[in-house]
Amino acid sequence: MNFQNEFFEKTAKKYPNYIAVDDHGKKITYKNLDVYANKIANFLVKQGCTFNDRVCILTDKNINQYASILGILKSGACWVPLSYLFPIERLTFLIKDIKPKVIITEKNYMKKIQKFKNKAKFIVLDSNKKFAKNVFSNRDIAKQQKIKPKLNNSNSSNMAYIIFTSGSTGKPKGVIVTHENTSQFLNHSSSYFKPAPGLRFAHISELTFDVSIFDIFICWTNAGTIIPFNRRKYRINPFAFFSNNRNINAMFVVPSFFKKLNDIEKFNSKELSKIKYIVLGGEAIPNGL
Repeated sequence: MNFQNEFFEKTAKKYPNYIAVDDHGKKITYKNLDVYANKIANFLVKQGCTFNDRVCILTDKNINQYASILGILKSGACWVPLSYLFPIERLTFLIKDIKPKVIITEKNYMKKIQKFKNKAKFIVLDSNKKFAKNVFSNRDIAKQQKIKPKLNNSNSSNMAYIIFTSGSTGKPKGVIVTHENTSQFLNHSSSYFKPAPGLRFAHISELTFDVSIFDIFICWTNAGTIIPFNRRKYRINPFAFFSNNRNINAMFVVPSFFKKLNDIEKFNSKELSKIKYIVLGGEAIPNGL
């Protein structure tokens, strides 16, 4: 049975110089992302994180976010995504319910969540500043060892991540997903979906939705490159997904979003020419789409 991080690690070992993430031209190889994640993992272990401890992620969709997911998994802890779209009331409820040991974030979000500094330690990944007690920065991460921490008695029934429901019928409820759950899903998906190594996968969904597991880990399992799309920039103009030579080869979208693309006058065979896979799900597919 695989652990969630191993789907990435196997590819990093086999294709170390392939590009794992391309964020608007800011690229990182599998080897370097693995090292970055190992450093985060070692720091988390030093902060006392162990199996089934919760570590929250509140960052933009970028290299820091992907390294955080892997680093938390490598430390044995469980990652829990938060979103900048959440109102402060929802964040307050979630953090009280999750009881995280650490919150990994970026400078843009410190003002929004600084009231929680007495609830957990903070890591601000896009800063090299020396902060006050219990707030750390990339300068602390950079000092850590490059190799993955050794964990004893790891178990596939341990928590890999927690996704919260929308709360539309009451309070949000945390759904626990174990390494065993994730491995079964990814192995099963891979048996149907076998793209060639090196394809470029659009990561469209927010990290707070399970679809991201497919986008990220099916990509990494097949030595692909993640192309992150932050919702703030692209939700108004879907056509912007295909500007600036993003060269997308695979995308997982809801039918209504793809219909928007199809309805845009400029959207034609030129933009579609490099797409090899379109996966539609989450809604009924209209006839003729």
